[in-house]
Amino acid sequence: METFKEKRTAPRCRVREIGQTGVEMKENIKEKIIALITEILQVPEGMVTENTLMEDLEAWDSVAQVMIIGELESRLGISVPLDEAMEMTGVADILGRL
Repeated sequence: METFKEKRTAPRCRVREIGQTGVEMKENIKEKIIALITEILQVPEGMVTENTLMEDLEAWDSVAQVMIIGELESRLGISVPLDEAMEMTGVADILGRL
């Protein structure tokens, strides 16, 4: 696991690559969000999908939710107001904000 300092100095992900279509960009960001959630929850790859709900994973509690929202903004530049973030119940809700 990266330390806090390593995370802060790591380059940000580029959400849109040069020449990407809107569909490709959406798939790219979806993959990045799922990977980010997988990393934060420390669950095996493939366990988080776009249909995963908070209730499906024991590790996805309110603290993890705040961490996910914070990292979405920090790494991907996706801003979600905290009150809205707490109403989100799964990956589909997060993806629906895009």
